Amino acid sequence: MVTSVFSGRQIADAYAQIAVSGHSAADATNIMSAAVTFATATGNDLGASAYMLSNYLMKVGKDVEEQKRLKEIGDKITVN
Repeated sequence: MVTSVFSGRQIADAYAQIAVSGHSAADATNIMSAAVTFATATGNDLGASAYMLSNYLMKVGKDVEEQKRLKEIGDKITVN
């Protein structure tokens, strides 16, 4: 199992990236879950991962349910 530690500043920056994309606070929590998994799986910055995921959802017209699918993919990557 892979674990990551993100600073309070990194988490705040990631939430700010999600907010800039126009998502609600409730959606931000769900997107953040996927962003943490994605950042851990890829070794990317948490803010950049949150930005990418939130913008992806907006551009393709998907809601937060889509992020659950992306999180499952990230979980599989992280485990392997």
